[in-house]
Amino acid sequence: MKITKEDLISLGEETKYPLESLEDIEFAVSQLEQRKDLPFGVYVRGSSDGMDFWLQVEYWSKKLQKTIIWEYDWQSSFDNEDDLLEAVNRTLEEVLAFEKRITLQK
Repeated sequence: MKITKEDLISLGEETKYPLESLEDIEFAVSQLEQRKDLPFGVYVRGSSDGMDFWLQVEYWSKKLQKTIIWEYDWQSSFDNEDDLLEAVNRTLEEVLAFEKRITLQK
């Protein structure tokens, strides 16, 4: 599985570059998650005092049956489609490789 530039283009007018808003990035990845069945999501998270916000990558491990926080502070801006494409595919490759390496003891 790999996300293509056409997949990003299909997000349409809702995605305008540069993507610099955490909410816009979260929305763009959520659209890919729904349309391409990505095994991870990118979510805006914040500190309890509401002063600090970041993007966090989470995925549901089918083998462990748990949500894994994959990356605590994901990239927070993308100049163009190529930047977003690279980050999504890098994360996708890492998550799939990790899930593949999980072995459960019987």
